[in-house]
Amino acid sequence: DFMMLVVEGEVMVENDVAPISDSIVTAIIGPGHLVGEMGVLDAAPRSATCTANVDLVVAVLSRAALLKLITANPPVAARLMLAISKRLSDRLREANRKIKTLGGVTRALQQELDAAHKE
Repeated sequence: DFMMLVVEGEVMVENDVAPISDSIVTAIIGPGHLVGEMGVLDAAPRSATCTANVDLVVAVLSRAALLKLITANPPVAARLMLAISKRLSDRLREANRKIKTLGGVTRALQQELDAAHKE
């Protein structure tokens, strides 16, 4: 598999919503952002669909090229792996923040429903 660094242009990131047939736009990313960084680390299916909004210039790194880089130039590979890890940890923190927010909304809605049923 592979990942891309957006050099120029803009990418729309969409995720499927399980009970709904439509997908939702979860991000619009531009230059300097990575796309597919999880795919370069494992062989799991992609977790999102990315679509170019405009013409793109990207730098592509395949899993095979990353493995060669680890052997050929460990310091550069280590810096790259740190950058990928930082991006993934940022995304995990953002997902956790959203889960916490949605949990609060869910609790509030449940309380309103409970109160409405008591009336």
